[in-house]
This record gives sequence, structure tokens and C-alpha cells, in this order.
Amino acid sequence: MKNLVKHVQDVNSQKKMWQPTDVIIVGVSGGPDSMCMVDVLRKIAKKIEITIIIAHVNYGLRGNDSINDEKLVQKYAQKYEIDCKTLVCEKKSSGSENEWRNIRYDFFKKIAKTYKTNKIAVAHTKNDQAETLLGHLIRGSGLQGLSGMHQNSNMGIIRPLLTVARSDVLEYCKKNNISYNIDKTNKDTIFMRNRLRNELIPELIKSYNPKIIDTLANTAIIIADDQNFLESLQEKFWHEKDNGITFSANEFLSKHPSQQRLALRTIIEQLRGSLVDIESGFIEELRKVISSTKNKHQFIYTKDLKMMKNNDTVEFMKMKTNS
Repeated sequence: MKNLVKHVQDVNSQKKMWQPTDVIIVGVSGGPDSMCMVDVLRKIAKKIEITIIIAHVNYGLRGNDSINDEKLVQKYAQKYEIDCKTLVCEKKSSGSENEWRNIRYDFFKKIAKTYKTNKIAVAHTKNDQAETLLGHLIRGSGLQGLSGMHQNSNMGIIRPLLTVARSDVLEYCKKNNISYNIDKTNKDTIFMRNRLRNELIPELIKSYNPKIIDTLANTAIIIADDQNFLESLQEKFWHEKDNGITFSANEFLSKHPSQQRLALRTIIEQLRGSLVDIESGFIEELRKVISSTKNKHQFIYTKDLKMMKNNDTVEFMKMKTNS
């Protein structure tokens, strides 16, 4: 890519990730993707007067490597006189990807609140989008999961590099002498995403489709458009009640199966705040129970959600967790 900075500016003209005078919290790990992103945003900031604040999380999981990442990010911030906020985790994480993600985003949101902004930039690339789509497809997902990550989410999360290939990121870093560190745990095949990145996708590129990254990323865009269209047609038939949501099973069953699935995902996301760990198999199990003609109380539980069906009445409740 000849001019990555211009490309990101052009994408922003369409997606409206930020406006002049916005304050953006930029998550920087020290890896090539985030170092590229912060440098691109720094150059854009000089042109349109946005303000960037660097946020870095040191999980303390990789010894000296974690320390070196922190030093690298702070050195960059000092060089360009950018405010840098760092979280050093005192308590070592259990190693759960979701736990790390929660720690990271909670920290970003805390900083955003301090600066009275909701703009948080993260460095997902087109490659990450392809990996996300593949992962959701393998585990089982509906349209929402297959639509992948969004360039500009309604939660304030923006992804300036989502249309940029990792190869272009590395080229940019080399051309502009941007230092970065490589996280050795990216090779650890205990994580599914690493297996996709290091094993499955290279095999797909070699044996099936040399442009599989572009194909998957473009597919996610098409599915996201379809998902948005369906959402625009959705009519709310459920009601909030105390700490739950209730609706008529017969009214639910009068809807098209696509509308049923969308409604269930919408309800679950409203109660839980996210659809993390909600796979298509669970949605289909819910539909099966709701359509059951058995004249008795029926229940489905997850660790933080309960659905009850009693004759025509269906009720969802958020469960309290100890964690």
C-alpha cells in the first residue's frame, strides 16, 4: 500500500470513526499492528487536530518481554510528547483470553471517561477480521458473529486498520523506522486464534485460495450489511419485566426463523451486555424449547442466563455470578 495514512483517512471519510477535535484513546501493546496504528493516527492528528492518548496494559505474564513492551510504548510516547497511561497488573491473570480482554477494555474505558470521550482505537487488521470470521464459522455462529468486527462500533470502539493487511502494516513500520516487539505467545497453539493464524490460514492460502484473507474480510462486510438490513426490519415483541425479559411463545413462533434467531440474540445481548460464548447451537436449543408443545415448566441455564417456559410465557433472566 503506497500511502497507508491516506487510506485510513479515506476510510474515515466513509465510516466516520472520528471528527476534528475528538479525543481518541489508542490501545498500544508494542506489537507491529498497534505501533503502526498509533503512528498513523499521530500523523492524522497533526492535520485535523484530534488528540490521541496512548493506553498500554502490562499484564506481567512474559517477564522481561512485558517490561520491554512497556518501555517501547513509553519511549514512543515521550518522543512525540503524547500522554501515555499504563496499567501494570499486580495480580497475574489466569491466562483466559476473555479475562485479558476484559482487563484491557475496562482500563481503556476508565481512561476514556477521564478524558470525557468514548473513542477507543484498537489495532485489528484485515487479517484479524479473517481469523475472527473463520473462528466463528468453526465454532458455529449466526449472522452477527459472521459479520465479524466493525470499523466503527456503537460502543465507541474504532478499528482504523481493519481494511489494512498485516503485510502493509509491516511494510509501513519498515519504511518509517517504527520499532516494535513480537509477542512470542502468538506462536502458542493452545490458543485457537494462533492455530488459525499459523496453521489453517497458511494452508488455505497455499492449497485453496491465495487471496483468502481478502475473501473472508469481504464476506464479513457483506454479511454485516445483511445483518443490518434484518435489524432494520425487526419489530420488538418482547417486554422488560423486573430484571428479565418476557414474551409470548406463540407470537415468537409466528416470526420467520431468521427473525427468531435475531430476536434471541438481541434479548441475550440486552441482558448480558455481549454475545461472548453464545454460539449458534445454544440459540437453536432455545428455539427448540420455545417451540415445544409439552405442557410443563421448562428451563435452560448458562452460567449467567436462565430461560424459563411455562405454557405460552417465555422469560429470560440474568443470573448473578460469583466471578
